[in-house]
Amino acid sequence: MSFLTWRAIQDRLSIDSKVASLGISIEPGCYCCEGDITGNTRENIDHLFAYGGLAKKIWSFFVGPLSINYRNISFKLILLNSWNLKTSNPIAAFVSKIIPPIICWEIWKSRCSSKHEAIKPTIYVTKSNILFSTLQITRNKFTKARIGNSWSSLCRAMENAVNQKSAISVRWIKPPSMMAKLNSDGSSKDGQCGGGGLIRDNQGNFIFAYSFNLGQGTSNMAEASALLYGLKWCANNGINLVWGETDSLLLVKCIKREWKPPWKIAKEIQQIQNLVEENGFNISHWFREANKPADKLASFSHSTNGIQVFNSFSVVPRSVRGLINLDKWNLPSFRIRPVKPSLLVYDPP
Repeated sequence: MSFLTWRAIQDRLSIDSKVASLGISIEPGCYCCEGDITGNTRENIDHLFAYGGLAKKIWSFFVGPLSINYRNISFKLILLNSWNLKTSNPIAAFVSKIIPPIICWEIWKSRCSSKHEAIKPTIYVTKSNILFSTLQITRNKFTKARIGNSWSSLCRAMENAVNQKSAISVRWIKPPSMMAKLNSDGSSKDGQCGGGGLIRDNQGNFIFAYSFNLGQGTSNMAEASALLYGLKWCANNGINLVWGETDSLLLVKCIKREWKPPWKIAKEIQQIQNLVEENGFNISHWFREANKPADKLASFSHSTNGIQVFNSFSVVPRSVRGLINLDKWNLPSFRIRPVKPSLLVYDPP
């Protein structure tokens, strides 16, 4: 099927117009349409696969429901419209790729039967063959999809929004005994950035928190500045066993010298690396869903000027205190992310 379609695109099929171009005398006529197979128009690729009576009915039935334009355009444009269909439904995306070669194959079979065996093409037989092949191939790919035996059932499966999502449980992990944990985060909004963070002991008890506005800047600058401020505070207050945690993977990779830092935060990265080496700090990455107190403190930075510090748990904003307690009680959060369309669709509605 694919090879036939490729030959049709390259105009390499032995249709009447191609044979006539070689200087061979041939009677004009059409072998792909229902009714009389003779006429004044010699068949060509566009007539056979796009403009002809049989082709129009086939494209209308199969690609019309997918909102693919097929009317009054060339065969190549029909293929491009079908293959470039934009859809979030993996079944629709797959069918739009496989159905043009199947249609071409069945139209060509009908044409050859009409020309060489004098069997007039019927729209019913051609549709049935296309539907059978399409359903068989689609079911082999989407083995867990609910697809009936009709084209309408396949259309319903293609119309439904198949939004696959994954959910995993994540939670804030308490540091080992005698160790403190620093969680920091950055925030950028309308070109303004700020950061925040907090330090807790191995029981999840509050030690210190901070939030500051940096003015104009990027989210990477906010992330780096927030972590740097927290590490400096720990070093200046004699807290040497520190586990620093951030939800910026870029920041962690740069600190560990696995990635080259962006030039705008190269200075902050160098200072963090010096603090880590001098004090033996440990820096790691974790999901933002387990970094909610720091994220909340970073968002507060947009409503403050300068640096705001919290030396007591009682003066910490109420919403942040609640999140700190949830972490202390080891309650999980859920990280929900869309899954890229795969070849398996589980029970589409």
